[in-house]
Amino acid sequence: MRLNIASAAADWVSFGDPGNNTERNFGQVTVNIFTSSGGGEGDGIEFADQVRSVFRSWRDVTSGVRFLVPPYARQIGIDDTGNWYQINVVAPFQFDDFT
Repeated sequence: MRLNIASAAADWVSFGDPGNNTERNFGQVTVNIFTSSGGGEGDGIEFADQVRSVFRSWRDVTSGVRFLVPPYARQIGIDDTGNWYQINVVAPFQFDDFT
């Protein structure tokens, strides 16, 4: 497995005096799951279901990170070498900054 966290965009949610502005940030976590081709696809799907359950409706009170959209799995298929089968689990998230 490989984990990638990427920011995507930000929007102003509110405007006001300094310290009273809210900036909403968006991004996504992508977990690349690799299993051996020729029989490992079932294991990859099982791993993807486990990863999806980690991010489903998860919120972190300290950082404010929220995974509000259900994570989803995309089957990429067998790589160019023919050795690995890939499934990506994508979990979009957001958090607010107060400036």
